[in-house]
Amino acid sequence: MLGMLPVVGPPELHNGDRMSTDEFLQRWEQIPELKHAELIDGVVYMASPVSLAHGSYDSILAGWLNHYAFVTGQDLLIACNTTLLDPNKFSIRESEGE
Repeated sequence: MLGMLPVVGPPELHNGDRMSTDEFLQRWEQIPELKHAELIDGVVYMASPVSLAHGSYDSILAGWLNHYAFVTGQDLLIACNTTLLDPNKFSIRESEGE
């Protein structure tokens, strides 16, 4: 009888991992529950969970900024988005998804 093969899930991301942008994005897309990770100069950085107090202050600040943008006629205020910076073109490309 053949031995049982281990169950293999999607590759994980860990603080300090080194990889290319393509590999990072491939892994990121396979982990939909992952919300906060960055790749800076080929190194993965993952944020710690946010405390209740931090989330409260962040909401207050976002509300204040939204009000400021509205009363000053600003037409773009974005929070919690994913942005890909293209180092070859020094431009910003929006990612698909959330």
